[in-house]
Amino acid sequence: MKRWITVLLLCAGCGGANPAGNSDETTPPAQAPMVVIRMADFDAYMDRLAQAFVSVDVMINEFTAISQDLQSGMVSEYCIQQYMKNLLKRLQRMQAQAVDIRPAHPELLRLHTEEYEMALTRFQEAFDAFLSQFTFPDPNEVSGINDKIVEGNTHLIRFQIFLGQLAGRQVSFFRDEI
Repeated sequence: MKRWITVLLLCAGCGGANPAGNSDETTPPAQAPMVVIRMADFDAYMDRLAQAFVSVDVMINEFTAISQDLQSGMVSEYCIQQYMKNLLKRLQRMQAQAVDIRPAHPELLRLHTEEYEMALTRFQEAFDAFLSQFTFPDPNEVSGINDKIVEGNTHLIRFQIFLGQLAGRQVSFFRDEI
């Protein structure tokens, strides 16, 4: 047994950083560019975002309630469709608001469009597909709806993480997060 452990430890220690074996070709790791954002600009943007995220939180909770109502069968499909149409109208207003609060700083703008606005787009795609299920039911589409919602949630989570990394502190826009 000791012999096998010694052989495993010896094998684990062999090898180099370069799998091709050419130790004379070393390239330094690429460094990310330094991003500088004035705290006043960042805080002003965060204030606008916090106000916008109240609507995002309500939207997520409302869709959860709508989907639970549909699953329970306690609410008619007609009412569910009307709730979804209203939710889509509200989401369109949120998307317009997202465009209005775009920051001027290029890095914040990139994060805003790639994560926040993309999350809203994914939610709209999911809600549109959910609503279309009443007209053209397709059992395969249900997983596609779930995938779009997961993508939207992932964008929102990444957005908060990236903003937190820029700020050097935790960023959370949802009420039930600590």
